[in-house]
Order: sequence, then structure tokens, then C-alpha cells
Amino acid sequence: MAFKMKNATNFTKLVFKFALMKSFSKILNYVLILVGASVAIYAQAGEQQDTVILIVGIMVLMLGIYRISKNIGDRPKGPEGFVQTEEDDTE
Repeated sequence: MAFKMKNATNFTKLVFKFALMKSFSKILNYVLILVGASVAIYAQAGEQQDTVILIVGIMVLMLGIYRISKNIGDRPKGPEGFVQTEEDDTE
């Protein structure tokens, strides 16, 4: 009985770690976007534009956007919301 309880607590810890990692990943994505945008705006704001800093800022911004967009799924497939024929559109 004690062995089963030990496995249950290990499983609970594993699930908690996974949930914590997932929320950390979401926070990291938004931080990357904010930092990238801030750096890009900072590089653009000066009298002399620093091209290297601007490119690095845009790259960090795009990395954050990419990480968010790869978790977004496709549109649901099915007949709802799609026009199958022209007759459906006129009704």
C-alpha cells in the first residue's frame, strides 16, 4: 500500500512540474515579445539608429511571436460556418 501511495505522490509532483513549466513557457513568450518590441523601439528612437540592436530586437520579437503561434491550432473542420455551395450562400 505504501508503494502505491509513493507512486501517486510522484505522479502528482510530475503533473505539478509540468503545469508550472507550461505556465513559465507562456510567460516567457510574452516577455520575449515585450523585450523585443522595447529593444526595437529603443533602437529606432535615437538620432542615430543602431541597426544591430534594431535587428536583435526584431529577432527576439519574432521568436516570441513564433513560439506563441506554434501552439495555436488549425480552424475546426466541419460544415459549420463554411459555404458548401452557392445555394447555401443565397438562403
